[in-house]
Amino acid sequence: MIKAVLFDMDGVLVDSFEAWFSLVNSAAIAFDCPDISRQQFKSVYGQSTALDVALFFSGRTVSEVDNYYENHFYDFKEFVYPAPDCHATIEELKKLGVKLAVITNTAGSLAREILKDLDIGIDCIIGGDEVASGKPAPDIVFKACDLLDVSVEETILVGDSIYDMEAARVSGSCSIGINGVVGDCTIRELRELTGIVKDYL
Repeated sequence: MIKAVLFDMDGVLVDSFEAWFSLVNSAAIAFDCPDISRQQFKSVYGQSTALDVALFFSGRTVSEVDNYYENHFYDFKEFVYPAPDCHATIEELKKLGVKLAVITNTAGSLAREILKDLDIGIDCIIGGDEVASGKPAPDIVFKACDLLDVSVEETILVGDSIYDMEAARVSGSCSIGINGVVGDCTIRELRELTGIVKDYL
């Protein structure tokens, strides 16, 4: 029985690829690091800030990079939109009595600001800086389960990256891949999620 849906944020509920691509290159300039190509960024989109540091910002700390992201993300707000069917899907799931959480490698304070600004009404929002290790580690999944008072076996994790799918696999959550990512189940559009959840209530 499914009692909760755990969403990744960027690429699932929020269309923000161009904003993040612009932001990491802005950070590269600020930190005197090499430019990041679109192909290079796309291949790791959704990874944790710690992995960003290791790959893009050698010599900087996770805290420094997270602070830069939070202070400058809205320099690129024209590239940030709710994903198609986002609001309708959330409302349908709420009507079904399903608990909802956002689990994102984005810093928690920034994630809450983004979701509030886009009027995406999910109360349980956990950022990658609020657990010991971000995805693909399972820490953020377990924290969401604790806050929602559900077992991990009662959850579905919806994500668009290998980091989401691995976090689901390691934790024991059922994974649903979107935007070409393969999970235990795969959907092309967010609105398909409601039908899947209904089958497991």
